[in-house]
Amino acid sequence: MKAHPAGQLIVMGVPGPKITDGLRDLIRRVQPGGFIFFTRNMAEAAQFHGLVKECADLLEHPAIMTVDQEGG
Repeated sequence: MKAHPAGQLIVMGVPGPKITDGLRDLIRRVQPGGFIFFTRNMAEAAQFHGLVKECADLLEHPAIMTVDQEGG
């Protein structure tokens, strides 16, 4: 699939600690420029590492991976 330049302007959030089949399909179609992760995405270190890797693996280009940090 060819990456969509407009999609690369999007930094996408993930609603939970796992990627659903529907979200997986959306990521493949949109090809966002990156992802932002929140506390809701982090159950434990190994799980979070797997989530970040899966997000990156769904893209046809390098992604910006960001983490929300508040309170200090």
